[in-house]
This record gives sequence, C-alpha cells and structure tokens, in this order.
Amino acid sequence: MRKSARGEAGYAMAEFAIVFPVQIFITLAVMQLCLIYAGHEVVQYAAFAAARARMVGEDPLRAAKVVTSAVAGTTGPQGVAVDVPGWGPLPRSPAADTKTRVVDESSGPTVQLTVEHDFELSIPVINTFFALGAKFLYLGDGQGRPLRGPIYDGVPHLTIRERCALYRPWED
Repeated sequence: MRKSARGEAGYAMAEFAIVFPVQIFITLAVMQLCLIYAGHEVVQYAAFAAARARMVGEDPLRAAKVVTSAVAGTTGPQGVAVDVPGWGPLPRSPAADTKTRVVDESSGPTVQLTVEHDFELSIPVINTFFALGAKFLYLGDGQGRPLRGPIYDGVPHLTIRERCALYRPWED
C-alpha cells in the first residue's frame, strides 16, 4: 500500500519555486524597515544635538549634519567632508550636507528645532516598493506631512522629521 516516491519528486522543487521569492521579499522588507527605524533614531538624536547646539550658541545645522552623516548613504553630491576635531573628516558628511535641514522654531526660553533628513532606501528592489508605498498609500509622519522624499542618483529616499524642544531655565 506504499505509494511510489517518483510521483512526489517534483513537489519539493515546485514548492520552493513558489515560496522562496515571497520569503526573500519579506526578509528584505523587514531588513529595510529595520534600517528605517535606525535612521529614525539617528534623526531623533540629531534633533536633540541641534537643539543643544543652538542652546549653547553653536551652529545647529552643523551638529545635525555630524550626527546624520552616519546614515547619509552614498548617493548625492560629493563635496568637502566635515572635519571633527579628534575624529578627522567624516566620509559621508558631504551627502549629509545636502540631505539634512534644520528649521528653528524657538521662542522665548524654549529652544525648539525640527530636523529633516532624506534617508536613503538602500536595499535594491525593496526601495522601489517603499517609495511607491510612501507616494500612493500616504505614509505620513503623524503630523500631516508625507514621508516621501526626493530621488538622488536614481535611489529613492524617505524624508524623516524629528522635533526637539529644550527649556532654558536661565532665561525666564
């Protein structure tokens, strides 16, 4: 009553051919989501660094660029690297120079800055799906602004925005 294994020989290959592309797509999408989350955390710290720099009288844009140079990616214009004393020139800082912006909304004793960074979607094929999703499904930042960003050298980006407000008690 035993069935022959000959009739089932092609099932494993057929199942693999159907499941593998879906599995690799899901795996790459999860990897891209993790990178976006890491970029979100870096931009959040860049907003804090910019607000703190503004509070002590330094350039908030330079502080934000130094922090976001770690996730600036490899696309975009190349220029002069930011030189940090003790570290030397930061290799990705020319891209951060173009992709990072700071909006100062300070008033009174409160320093409030918003940092915007165009985050590079670096995983091929998946980056197109994330860019299309941001364009057509309206992926927003919770404040009514879309996340879709520009395209540098053919690579899509998402714009990540973070706001930080610090209080200066000595200026009441």
